[in-house]
Amino acid sequence: ALRSNAIHRRIQATAATSDNTNEQDKSSMDTNQKSKIIVPLPYQATRHSSKI
Repeated sequence: ALRSNAIHRRIQATAATSDNTNEQDKSSMDTNQKSKIIVPLPYQATRHSSKI
């Protein structure tokens, strides 16, 4: 029983650390996507204005 408890605790610890890294990755991905979406808009605006 003690061994299974130790293994279970290790799994919880690794799961917690992996969740934290995943959340950080998601937040960084969101910021990257936002910056990518924001950056092309001025280019499109200049293209449309130059066409007109």
